[in-house]
Amino acid sequence: GIPDGRFRNIELSPFGLWIDVFEAWENSDALASGLPIYDVSIEFKDGSIIGATAAQFADFAYLESIGWGGMQLPNGTHQSLISIRFSGFIDTATVQSVTIDGVEIPVSIEQ
Repeated sequence: GIPDGRFRNIELSPFGLWIDVFEAWENSDALASGLPIYDVSIEFKDGSIIGATAAQFADFAYLESIGWGGMQLPNGTHQSLISIRFSGFIDTATVQSVTIDGVEIPVSIEQ
């Protein structure tokens, strides 16, 4: 698919992050484990970054250390949903961007 068109409807809340992924999953067991198959990170305005690579989403000790849990599941034709929950909560006003699979997406929080 078009690189910038794959990730849409990104929603960031203090408790989690949801991302709709527009790619075809037919004839693919890529999502069989239910874990995200992309690298996902959040960059804060102070320059700090928290996140996990696709491989790290299977490392539950690592995820626990950063306070994340992640799932990616098909949610209809040609689509899947990445759902990341935070064990604590984050101040969304301090977030600058979300990067998914190397694509940086600025975050705008409506006040």
